[in-house]
Amino acid sequence: MNDNKATTKSIKDYILVSGGHLKTTFENRMSVWSYGEDVEILLPEDKVIEHRQSAELIIDAIDELAIENGISFNDMEKQIAELEFDTLYVRASGKDIPHGKIKFQEGLKSLEGLYGIIKNSANKSINISGKTKLVEQYLDGVNLLAPEKGSFIYRAEMELTEVADDSSNNSLPDTESLGRYLNGKLAKQMWKTQLLLSQETTSPAALIREGIDLPFCDNFLKLFSNSSEQLDFRFNWSIMENIDESLPIEIVFKLEDKTKVKGFKKILKETRTMSNVDFPAVIEGNNWAEDADEGTVNFRVNIEGGDYTCSYNVDNTLYAKLKSQPPKTKVTISGDLLVTRGKQTKAEILKINEIVFGQEQKLPIEQLSLKRAELDSLLSDSLMTLENSSLSGNLMTLDDSFITLDDSLRSTPKKNKQLPFKK
Repeated sequence: MNDNKATTKSIKDYILVSGGHLKTTFENRMSVWSYGEDVEILLPEDKVIEHRQSAELIIDAIDELAIENGISFNDMEKQIAELEFDTLYVRASGKDIPHGKIKFQEGLKSLEGLYGIIKNSANKSINISGKTKLVEQYLDGVNLLAPEKGSFIYRAEMELTEVADDSSNNSLPDTESLGRYLNGKLAKQMWKTQLLLSQETTSPAALIREGIDLPFCDNFLKLFSNSSEQLDFRFNWSIMENIDESLPIEIVFKLEDKTKVKGFKKILKETRTMSNVDFPAVIEGNNWAEDADEGTVNFRVNIEGGDYTCSYNVDNTLYAKLKSQPPKTKVTISGDLLVTRGKQTKAEILKINEIVFGQEQKLPIEQLSLKRAELDSLLSDSLMTLENSSLSGNLMTLDDSFITLDDSLRSTPKKNKQLPFKK
């Protein structure tokens, strides 16, 4: 124990956060703390904090807490030391990585990749006014710690950063700190990535909706260096804030996952995003699978002279609106498209802003019970976690009061990049 005073304070904080309390104090000697049902923890007072016996008391206190929690002394000591931070451990292992050593160049690239993953996740998780300042504030609280013993372990200490007092933005959750919010988004993105990697086939749209884009692939492959055969992500969540049960703790990526990410990168390089375009389409069919939370509508879209069939998942309100249209109804869709070149060119609808029937009737998807800024923010969330949206694209739950076909909403779509029907 190099710093008895700091360790003692952390133990006291841990006991208080865990529901314990100060029982009694012997002035200038020690204090007695109640933990759990019958456990008493003795801790030295500041007056004698550097005495040899104080170090023994601190060790005994950690040992008692470890036994009560059913964990090792080392794990308990780590929890106490990291009490005010969320900590991310990334362990790279493989036969070419000696115990506790890695090639210097590989280590630098891996650190660059890890930082890139953290930074990109934060950027995608916030899409509101003051975003740049908030992300900078968060990254200022991400610290690189000395490696631990193991194949090779990178450690990032991530502060439970609060939003600066001078920030006028109140759009972020008020139930947790900015740090915990973004740390959680990072963990969930890595977990969703692992789930996608376990699937046999994955489309570019599915990748992008989960936040897996070219920068993510580049950073992941840097972190998963040439000598590594496995990456273990472990999140140690601070108990200073409530720990959501959905937060992942450990995520493992194997060598075959690295190979798949290389494949993702190749596909994404061949994929072009056409943002905010108006494109003609025909409603071709719909389907609502049993026990599904959303329905699927099939469109035949015309893009740059070619016809492509695209499916898009929608909630029950919009599904009913589109299903009620006559067969082969022609519409104009405004939104974002993905076009992937290869042996066979493919197109996917990534996002829909509005649907126009003929030249008059318009379903303005922007006219929801959410402001546009909030909608864009939720799009960023949905691309990472798909948890806050009722759709797999950017269509949130629609309310009939916001989908109207009256005269006040009858207008032609904004002419950004008009793509004609193929004759």
